[in-house]
Amino acid sequence: MSGKRTKAQRRQGGKGRPITREQAREQGLKGARRRWGTPDDQGAGPYDDPRAASAPGQADSGASSYQQPTRREVREGIILEDGQHLGDVMDPWQRQDFERLDDPAIRHCFFERPRGHSKTSDIGTEAVVELIAGRPNQRLYCFAADEDQARLVYDDVAGKLIRGDYVQAARGPLEGGKVRILKNEIHSSTGSILKVMAADVSSSWGLKPDWIACDELVEWRYEALWQSLWSATGKRPRSRALIISMAGFDKSHFAWKVREDAQRERDWYFSRQPQCASWIDPAWLAQQERTLPAHVFARLHKCLWVDGVGAYLTAAEVDAIFSTDIPDGTGNVALGVDIGVTKDKSVIAAVKNVKAGPLVVLGLETWAGSKEQKVDLTQVESAALAASIKYSAPIYVDPFQAVQMAQNLTKKGRRVIEYAVTSTSRPKLFNYLLQAIREGRLKSAPHDALRTELLGLEVKETLTGFRVDHKAGRNDDHVFATALALMGALERGESWHLPAFGYCKATDGTVTLIGGRGPKPDDPTVYATRCPGCQVSLGGTARQILREIHFHWKKPDHFTTGSEPLTIQEVLRREKS
Repeated sequence: MSGKRTKAQRRQGGKGRPITREQAREQGLKGARRRWGTPDDQGAGPYDDPRAASAPGQADSGASSYQQPTRREVREGIILEDGQHLGDVMDPWQRQDFERLDDPAIRHCFFERPRGHSKTSDIGTEAVVELIAGRPNQRLYCFAADEDQARLVYDDVAGKLIRGDYVQAARGPLEGGKVRILKNEIHSSTGSILKVMAADVSSSWGLKPDWIACDELVEWRYEALWQSLWSATGKRPRSRALIISMAGFDKSHFAWKVREDAQRERDWYFSRQPQCASWIDPAWLAQQERTLPAHVFARLHKCLWVDGVGAYLTAAEVDAIFSTDIPDGTGNVALGVDIGVTKDKSVIAAVKNVKAGPLVVLGLETWAGSKEQKVDLTQVESAALAASIKYSAPIYVDPFQAVQMAQNLTKKGRRVIEYAVTSTSRPKLFNYLLQAIREGRLKSAPHDALRTELLGLEVKETLTGFRVDHKAGRNDDHVFATALALMGALERGESWHLPAFGYCKATDGTVTLIGGRGPKPDDPTVYATRCPGCQVSLGGTARQILREIHFHWKKPDHFTTGSEPLTIQEVLRREKS
């Protein structure tokens, strides 16, 4: 028993185990503080963390003659993605902000900038500067609004370190001026460690930061996160905070108070930049002003705080759409289909792009379902087919909603365009709608549901800009179908295509199978096929077959019970016989 020790004894240290700093102090061992990087005459200070001296890969400061560069040298030597050095292309306003970060009289900085003004990139730049030219053994933290934005910051820092040849691939202690990039951390030869994190309150308590960078503070959801970080700046002497953010859209958000404090406190530096970046294309900026709601453009591109999220359309703009006197004329027609089964409605909208005239909503057909009785999607499909034939119109759908319907309609020869709704494609869709309304081109007969939904649209600010959506408890089914049809009428192509059920052409007496979506309409080759509805044999050039199929498609009894389109194999077999 004398040779064995309990778990409690082993936890407290002893023979064969490293001594803790607390035990060293109790035993009066001299130099204990030095071994953990804290000068004897300072006590607990900026280097009081035992991990600082045992950071993975830390180099021995006496084993190298490496001369640490200045902060300015590191910053201006950063290689950008296009191969240029930051110091060669830096705008004057950027240089001024960076100089304030190097001013010892300034402890904290708040930079407010418009969209596209190097906010995330400049945070990444300062993280590189702190790792390479900063004080040793620092704990560096970057906080972003969400995981995706945090990854952008991390990738920016890692990319600059890699392009600058700061990364050491070899194992062992880090050489002077080198870093090691791990999965979630970056370690420097100075003993400093950088962590990039999402705005998560639970993970922020207990940190002892030497440097905190906050990306897009106006997008943070929780004030408690900022409070935990700001209150932690007193744990380390000269702990600093850097905030780079857009203007906000709600002055009740805590970021507005932080902004006001930054302008009052003596150890803060605050700067607000208007639209001034040399790399912003004026033509693109003018397009943004034309297509964005005024209050959204003011926030994103003029760096102005706006109150509230704001309605997407005014009542006057919506009322101007509806009239009993709708102009008529020839033009392209497109269909938009929005699918809902229970809570949401299924809607088909038809919009005509009248030549040299307005965009007219020809009609809206609606199906409403419930939990007890869902919408019968076969009815929606049949109505879309009939409308496409009536108007010779292509059909626009969201493939996430209507992939099976799109396949069925394509098999029946209709041209179906799948418009995948994403964070980038949805703004494009609503830009078409907004521009048509602002120009006074969108016209419709009175329709209560469409009017209510248009008035219920609002702009919801996001990290990437804005999102147009309906208010809580409302719907936008008629609006979405109309927007799809409107976009299709403006981008209108052929209303239908040669169905890919099987095409054969004669080559030296042999029959060759043509697959895919069928031949192009302008193909001069002579083909043989059958109408997939009524099985009538068709032959001729692609254009001739196209006209024949169009004729058969309009026959009321074209699709009979049990009449299914031919498969490619069936067509090939019949043509050979």
